[in-house]
Amino acid sequence: MANHRFFMDAEYASFAATAGIDEAGRGSLAGPVTTACVTWRPAEAARQPWFGELNDSKALTAETRARLYPRILEHASRVRVAIVSHILIDYMNILNATLYGFELAAPAYDETAPTLIDGPQKPPSLKWARAVVKGDQKLSAVAAAGVVAKVFRDNWMTRLAKSAPEYGFAAHKGYATAAHRRAIAKWGPSSLHRKSFRPVSEMTAFQAWDDGEPALIARASPAERERLWRAFPARYRHISPAAARLWLRAFHESGIPTLPCASEPLSSLAEIRTWNGSAAGGASDHRPAAAHSLSW
Repeated sequence: MANHRFFMDAEYASFAATAGIDEAGRGSLAGPVTTACVTWRPAEAARQPWFGELNDSKALTAETRARLYPRILEHASRVRVAIVSHILIDYMNILNATLYGFELAAPAYDETAPTLIDGPQKPPSLKWARAVVKGDQKLSAVAAAGVVAKVFRDNWMTRLAKSAPEYGFAAHKGYATAAHRRAIAKWGPSSLHRKSFRPVSEMTAFQAWDDGEPALIARASPAERERLWRAFPARYRHISPAAARLWLRAFHESGIPTLPCASEPLSSLAEIRTWNGSAAGGASDHRPAAAHSLSW
């Protein structure tokens, strides 16, 4: 079924494939920002019976996205998903966290498969990539990446909702709905909230945490540093963004891997939680058989 939205696909018809990158969760008050990269040959994708439904993920219903998700995984030659957590969003700011997620999800340079990123900006490290404003309306691989990122993140937030049911994450996925704002006002922030985002930063009072304590990390034994790192998420909800940045910088300088890397797998959410104690993030290639195997 023809889909005439993606008029820029014609520009890349002579290439072996195109790699499209998009994100989900940038405007949420809680949880990670998720990025995805889908690599496929647009002309072949356009011949699929479901292709006519593909669009900017924000224009699709949840039911349509869920229907397209496994089709995209089945048809793409490569699908890669990356997450950057709320803690790193507070530390890096949302723009830098999103660009970092793009970098984690991106493929290596391949002159036969151009890398195309939704939006006006791209990571400085991806010099060969092209940033395309409203790319999810112009390029099918970018639109497909948006669907994957959105479905993956929605499923992630639904699982996380079990650990904080009073906030209703399963319904609003962390976005600033009226119900979500009321829950924050009533319960304060959870350990999953982005405390650098308004209204979270305006609606909550953070407890002081001794700024001198981060200096102890440099003098601590490796085992003690690991213990402090694993305890950090529980304390995170109570400290200010400024104090959090001091702690994260101290952990990073002590050798604790506070930033996810492209080789860190997302084989299970439990593994990520064990890996760094805070779900800082990671990236993983996906195939259909593994797409639904994630468990908390």
